[in-house]
Amino acid sequence: PMDWSKQIQMKAGVTAEISEEDKKQKEKFDRVIATMKDQEKTTFSFVMYPEKTPIIEAYRASEELKTVGIETQMVIANLIIPEEQATSPFFRNRRNMQEKYLQEIKSDFVNSEVVRVPMYDKEVKGIDMLTKIGDSIF
Repeated sequence: PMDWSKQIQMKAGVTAEISEEDKKQKEKFDRVIATMKDQEKTTFSFVMYPEKTPIIEAYRASEELKTVGIETQMVIANLIIPEEQATSPFFRNRRNMQEKYLQEIKSDFVNSEVVRVPMYDKEVKGIDMLTKIGDSIF
């Protein structure tokens, strides 16, 4: 996130005045950032597939968030192919690739808990599936 004063400068252009609406927006922004920084209230996490591009994007975002005091506490690696399902060459290759990238996630996010969420045979939708995921990861 960009520093608030830079956002105001961009919005205002050359005008030095800050409108009442901008002041309200700044107060709201400051409250959100304060809440996101407070690890007693908020756990900041990234959810990603264990693949190169999502790791790069999450890492870059994590580094930017650090500049405003927001630490990534958890990384959720989603859609992990279960080992018992990696029976064909295609799925074995995908599973091996995921394991390699899971190691990269651990090394890039050393101060964050890494949670693995398996791929399920149906869409994760509804309370029952959310409960199933919760039971499998916590």
